[in-house]
Parts: sequence; structure tokens; C-alpha cells
Amino acid sequence: MLAGHFTTALIANKKFPKGTLLYFLIISQLQDFLWFTFHYLGLEPTNPSDAFDATLNNMAVDMLYSHDLLPQLFSYLGNCYSKTAK
Repeated sequence: MLAGHFTTALIANKKFPKGTLLYFLIISQLQDFLWFTFHYLGLEPTNPSDAFDATLNNMAVDMLYSHDLLPQLFSYLGNCYSKTAK
């Protein structure tokens, strides 16, 4: 899970050298920070609720908002902003 986020940060740092690597590392982890927040708010439940009952067969995580909808919204707004800035 972390390797994908860190790889994204390294690629972004190579493509946009003006930004710092720390910035890209934090932004690449933003989805997981949002997921933790939404989990505690009850928007994205994780089952089972007890860590001692967790196995690979019965784990289920719903990341609809943090990993699906919000990144698409941010991407869309960024594209709209970049088109109007030109």
C-alpha cells in the first residue's frame, strides 16, 4: 500500500523539480489521512471492528470517498483551474 503512494511522490518530484520531496510525500499520503478521518467519523467503515478478529478472508474496507470520489473531484477542479489560468 505504501509503495504505490511513495512511487507516485517520487515520479511527481522528478516531473516537477520545483516542489520538494517532502511536499509530494505528504500529498501522496493524503488519501490515507482522509481515510483515517472518515473511518473515525463512520463514513468509511472497516470490518471486522476488532483487530483480533481480522483475517485476510474477512477484512472489508469501504474507501469510496477518500480513494475514489475526492481524488477525482480534486483532479477535475485542478484541470478546470489550469485551463482558466492560461
